[in-house]
Amino acid sequence: MGRLPGTSLYRNIKQYPNAERYDGLVIVRIDAPLYFANAQNARDKVRKYKRVADEELARRHTGTKVRYIIIDLSPVSHMDTTALHVLQDMHQTQTKLGVQLCFCNPNITITLRLLKSGLLDLVGRDHFFSDVIDAVQWCLNEMDNSPSCRRLENTEGFPNGEVCV
Repeated sequence: MGRLPGTSLYRNIKQYPNAERYDGLVIVRIDAPLYFANAQNARDKVRKYKRVADEELARRHTGTKVRYIIIDLSPVSHMDTTALHVLQDMHQTQTKLGVQLCFCNPNITITLRLLKSGLLDLVGRDHFFSDVIDAVQWCLNEMDNSPSCRRLENTEGFPNGEVCV
């Protein structure tokens, strides 16, 4: 997903190729209830988008990799135990790779499932947001304040004048 220029709306980048994206950040919307039949596909979708984003960053020689994956849960009306296990596994795998998962816009039913399963506390309550805008802003602020990011005097060719190492 990317932000439509001049708005606060985030939409599918395949439908809106001009949507703005952020280096070091991948936004994925899960477009259906998560359950045993599609949870693995959702995990694979997240992995694919991260891999594609990392390849794009490497191709552009940005010196950075994906550091945050935001998963928009707004369309998710149901989540079973298998899906919770897949999300837990995804969190552990990405954490080992130095990537933090963030979730946004879960409905109350999903929020309670995440809480009861322990996933909300495992990921960290500060990684759950009411909407995509808040999640993106938090991630961008975290990247700006990261000791691994530094501002350059000569910013030509570097997005936002930063290089993350």
